[in-house]
Amino acid sequence: MITKFGRSSGKLVFLDFSHAFAISAIALGALISNAPASAATVTDSITFSITGASGIDGTTGHGYTNASMTGSFDITFDPTVQILPSQSISGVINNLTVSVTDPYFNPPTLTFNPILYYAFDGAGTLTLSSDPALNKSLVNVPFITVGINGWAYGTGSAVWYSQDSFGDTLTGSGSATITSETPLPGALPLFGSGLGVMGLLGWRRKRKGATRPAA
Repeated sequence: MITKFGRSSGKLVFLDFSHAFAISAIALGALISNAPASAATVTDSITFSITGASGIDGTTGHGYTNASMTGSFDITFDPTVQILPSQSISGVINNLTVSVTDPYFNPPTLTFNPILYYAFDGAGTLTLSSDPALNKSLVNVPFITVGINGWAYGTGSAVWYSQDSFGDTLTGSGSATITSETPLPGALPLFGSGLGVMGLLGWRRKRKGATRPAA
């Protein structure tokens, strides 16, 4: 009995080149076609850093001056959508980290309830918040709101928090970096599928020619 990679009567039988190409092309096409569709979305990686803070309720003397904040996250979104109301960050905001240190409080490293929501106002500002109902009016609650600018004008960041009876604390004029990741081109899965079909058709034509009886 002869197998494609077996030995028969002392002879080795190899796959011919067209057969190997067809199998490789089909495998490549299937692999690319099954890749997650990402032509309609892009992923941006955000980092931000802020130093300094002040109360924005007009109250003086409560010591908000030397706070520092850092954070980062990834966001996957459809750039054609201009306005997004507050909604869950699930599946959109990933790898989120935020750290706030404010010497006015004791201990100075603050602990917040998790950020669960995001919104985009259509003017270039992305807002992440623990509670969208409170947004930036945070008094006596361990909530936090983060604002990132940069999709319509210059990049920047701000953070709102309080945790005591004073009016919410606004950090001022922070920096932000937005790094875009290259999405999978929309035509690539189609190209992979076409490559597989072409390879299969070429192999079938060659096989038919080889099995046709001599005239």
